[in-house]
Amino acid sequence: MASSRFANMSDEDMEKLVEDASSQNTKNVINVAWKVFEQYIVEKLHIRPSCLQDMSAESLVPVLMKFYCNVRNRNREPYAKKTMISIRYGLQKKFEKSH
Repeated sequence: MASSRFANMSDEDMEKLVEDASSQNTKNVINVAWKVFEQYIVEKLHIRPSCLQDMSAESLVPVLMKFYCNVRNRNREPYAKKTMISIRYGLQKKFEKSH
């Protein structure tokens, strides 16, 4: 009997495969975006980051709108367009994992 051409991966192996699919750069983008967002919601909206897990997607929309309109870099200048795209991407990936 010929062996199957299909692998029989364990759950741990599959999880590692998915985890390794994200490059280190992607992980850094996610972490930076999350840190900036966390700082914003704590300082400006007085929301604890742990409360975000209980929020529905619909209730996150106004929070994210305020964030994108008001976020600034350390020099208090608006972020460059590419940086904002990177922050948005990082937050999207972070929320995909948590919701």
